[in-house]
Amino acid sequence: MCEKNASNREKQIIPRTLGSKTIARKKHELKTANKRVFTRAEIYPISHKKKDGSLVNDEAREKSEQLTLLQANESSTDDAYIKLFGKEHPGRVRGVGFGVGLSQVMKSSNSLGGVSSSCNHDFDMAKVCSMEVELQENKATISLLQAQVTYFINHCMGGKVPHDFPTATNDGVTNSPIETRPPSTIP
Repeated sequence: MCEKNASNREKQIIPRTLGSKTIARKKHELKTANKRVFTRAEIYPISHKKKDGSLVNDEAREKSEQLTLLQANESSTDDAYIKLFGKEHPGRVRGVGFGVGLSQVMKSSNSLGGVSSSCNHDFDMAKVCSMEVELQENKATISLLQAQVTYFINHCMGGKVPHDFPTATNDGVTNSPIETRPPSTIP
């Protein structure tokens, strides 16, 4: 297996320089560091540069230059990437890493693996919406738990809170007792 992998690496015309790091992982690191999403066309030169900033070989430099020129002429960076590297093969999307399907990156595809020219930005909005719904559910759960703790303190502990009982505030956790009402005389 080692010899087979070595012979396959020798066949690579343009090796990438990320090592064992996947393109998807590098893309995520760049996204968190720069607070923006990088396209496949932007990731290509990043993943083929040496530590000194030069590209790995002449072919990689030529592809990077062609990609830059095509980006200026195309409406979408994905169009430029597809025009330069060809249509996608079924079950594979170049430049995004393992486990990503074509339908997750593009709006539509034909049976031969070609892609449409528009990028799927609805995927990110759906994720944001689901996170907002989850946030609202978490807030409701927290409010319910706070009400239950207050009820327990008022009715089971006579409204007295141990001095070292932590309470939640908007800023975090403090050690000040929570405000409770005097115990009710009604059982």
